[in-house]
Parts: sequence; C-alpha cells; structure tokens
Amino acid sequence: MLTPPETGHLNPSLGVAHALKRRGHDVVFYQLADRAARIEREGYKCRIYGQAEYPVGSIEREHAELGRRSGWNATRYTAKLGERRLKLVCREVLDLIREDKLDGIVADEVMAVGRTFGEILELPVVTLSNALPLKMSSEIPPPIVSWSHRTGVWGHLRNRFANWAIQTSSLYALRDVRRFQSLHGQPKLKSLNELASPLAHVTQIPQEFDFPRQDDRSQICDNYVFAGPFRDVGQREEIAFPFGWLDGRPLVYVSFGTLQNRLGSRFQEIADLCGKLRVQAVLSLGGGIKPEQFSSLPSNVLVVQYAPQLELLRRADLCITHAGMNTTLECLALGVPMITIPVANDQPAVAARVVHHRVGKRITLRKLQSNHGMSTMKRAIEALLEDAGYRDRIAQFAQKIRSAPGGEIAADVVERSLAS
Repeated sequence: MLTPPETGHLNPSLGVAHALKRRGHDVVFYQLADRAARIEREGYKCRIYGQAEYPVGSIEREHAELGRRSGWNATRYTAKLGERRLKLVCREVLDLIREDKLDGIVADEVMAVGRTFGEILELPVVTLSNALPLKMSSEIPPPIVSWSHRTGVWGHLRNRFANWAIQTSSLYALRDVRRFQSLHGQPKLKSLNELASPLAHVTQIPQEFDFPRQDDRSQICDNYVFAGPFRDVGQREEIAFPFGWLDGRPLVYVSFGTLQNRLGSRFQEIADLCGKLRVQAVLSLGGGIKPEQFSSLPSNVLVVQYAPQLELLRRADLCITHAGMNTTLECLALGVPMITIPVANDQPAVAARVVHHRVGKRITLRKLQSNHGMSTMKRAIEALLEDAGYRDRIAQFAQKIRSAPGGEIAADVVERSLAS
C-alpha cells in the first residue's frame, strides 16, 4: 500500500487493507515515520522511508502550517509537500518493494509513482482515489475548483482551459517523477490521467455523487470502478464522549477535519450562533486549536478536541463541514445534510457536488468571514433543519452506499488484478 500520510488518505486505504486482510492477504504499508505506530497498531507491517528528512514530528509541523492557510495558498503548499515527499519515494521505496518481493501494489492516485513502480517491477497495480479522482475531462470541472456543472460549448471550453492550466503546473511539479521514469526507461508522464493504472482504478465516491459525464463511459465500464466509501466503520478507534449530554434537541455536528481546522474565530462564531438556536451543537476541533482557547460557550454547545464522528453523525440532524471527502461520504452514508465551508484542495469541488445534488448548502470562506457571514449561516441551518427534502434526497445516497461496502468492492478489484 502506497498512500500519503494524511489521515484523509490513510484512513480509507486502511479500509481497503482491512478487507484484504480478512481474505487472507498480507499487506505492507510504505510510509513516513510519523504514521508507523498507527499502521502497526492496526496490525500491518510498515516500511519507513525518508527518515532523515522526516523524523517523527515532521508531519504535525507541516500540518500546523497547512492549517493556517486556505484557498489557493493552501493548495499550492499541499502541492509543494507532495513534491518533496515524492522525491523521497522515488529515491527509496522502489528498492524496499524489490526487497519485499510483493505480488502487487495498491497505490493512492496522488502518490503518482504507483503505476511506474508496477511497470518497472512487472507487478499489477490498482489505483485508489481517496480524494476526488484526477480524471481530467472536458465534461466536468477539474477536481480542485468550485465550479458548478455546466453543459454546452462554454462549459466544455471553460473546463478544457482549466484542465490545461492544471496539467501544465502539475507536470512541472512532478518533474522529479518524470526524471525517475526516464531514468528507468519508462515513458514520461504527459497527462494527469496517466497517473492511474490501466489495469484498475477504484474511487471511493459513489457514481451517483459525481457530476454526470459521458466521454469516458467505456473506460468506466472496463477498469474504472465507483466503489463508495472505503473506510471500515467497524475499525474505528474509540473516543470518549459524554453521550448523556445529548437531550433530544436537533443536533448540529461541526468538524473541519484534521488539516484545515485552525480557524479559531470561525469556530467561536458558529458556537455563539448555535447558542441562540433551539439545537445542541458539538464542535470537534481536530488537531488544531484547543478547547480552552474558547472564551465562553453557550450551555447548548460542547467543544471537544476529538469526537467519535460516526456515532455523532448517526444522531445528527445537520453537519457543518469543510467538505473533506471522508466526512462528506460519511454524511451521505448516514443521511445527514451538510453545510459545506470548503477551504482548499478538492474541498471546493466536493462542495460543488453537494450543492449539485441538493443534499446540502455551500458557504464560501470569504462569505463566512464577511459582516453577514453568521446571518448567512443562520439561514442555512434553519433551511436544512426545516426542509425535509434535503434529508429525503440524501437518504437515497445512504441506501445505495449501505448496499455496497466500498472496501469490499476495492478488495474484489485487487484480487482480480492479482489473478490477471
């Protein structure tokens, strides 16, 4: 398993690993030192690379810096981190894989070298898209923009221009990967679509949640699989929470994930707003700011560092989220409408799909930070709590996701690829 160290990528990859382990397969992770303890605690061997450049504690320092950024600034910083780490992967991981004599590779799409490693070592490779897939198409906007879905000539031209701009900058950022490919006699990457394995590409979004597309329908049928969420809900680490505090009022769950979560003043403003509504609110801060930093809290608002997210979403009437892929998929799976406040990376594009399918609303960070931000938030909360249509529409996604566990589907694809 090749996956970035970020929780939003590691957790769904662990979901696939759990499904493979239950079927009798041995799984080895190739990771930075900060994630070794977590992986070994889950019962897997972890091969560490980049120890000189990334001693224990390095990831948290990078995440702290990323958490202070938003928008394109955060996206560019994320790209620089990926570029730095991929250089280490190219330098060290191929030899580790050779030593381990693997039968196949399962690689997160953003690792960029999974397909190349497989071609060099003549191993089958399955690509996982734990974030929005990097399948560039003129029919849908690129996976890092907030644009709504548009058909017609203008929509196609807009998408093509954006794809060109993103492809150009991305290929420059991946120059070390392209040098590595050339060094090993492999063709240089010419398109982001070439990152994925031609053997199998599995994404954890349900097809119904994507924007409609037709141009690669045959490719989707052949090797591109919409699996649904990979995360194994039975493998969550227990987190203490005072469930007795909940008293039956509508529950609003607020989480901005584990990265872009250091927007302290926004958390305080949302807490103050919920204090004026007939709801209870739980704010999960993640690894960013601390609960003691809040000056005061209404009696109907609880702030915690970490929360048992699934258990709270099962009770929630509404989720206010950064539109991270995993939280969004959990809301879809559990039938919880969302107010999305996208911050960076693929979050604007995920939020655009939430709005497109009318399972929630979107408030931009700029709007939230304006003088009328909290009045906009108040109207959105009231609309989602009062309009049953949102819950009815999202219930259809919940039924679909529950009927087909994504981790098991991904494991099916891996086994077929190993046998091919």
